[in-house]
Amino acid sequence: MALLSYLSTASSALKPPGAAATLKRTARAPAARNTKPDPVTIPAVAEPETDTVNVSYLESVMFDYFGKDSLVIPLGCFVTTVVLCSTFVEFHKGNKRNAQIFMRARVVAQGVTVACMMTSLLVQQRQKALGLIPDMYNY
Repeated sequence: MALLSYLSTASSALKPPGAAATLKRTARAPAARNTKPDPVTIPAVAEPETDTVNVSYLESVMFDYFGKDSLVIPLGCFVTTVVLCSTFVEFHKGNKRNAQIFMRARVVAQGVTVACMMTSLLVQQRQKALGLIPDMYNY
């Protein structure tokens, strides 16, 4: 049921603003009657009344640090690269214990970077839903 609701809203979002999508009810009519089900009108795209959007403090912080063009992901990639290069230096010196510690630190840095990437995707999806950044693929 949720999938049908999602598909109907997704298909209605592809229509130009101002158009209305119709969705027919799937309830069965009794066999004795020969009536058509009534169409239900769904607005295609909700249009904001104002240019400003009220967001919470947490969303504001998330938009600043994980939104579009944030530096968190490149910084995480840089830290992961530095730790990996430090591991190679320790291997070259022959210090296997420190090299193992650096490899563990690399795994942690890489995990944090991937978590930041996923968070950034969710934040950008929220920003697109609020209309704060343009959706390039919404024709």
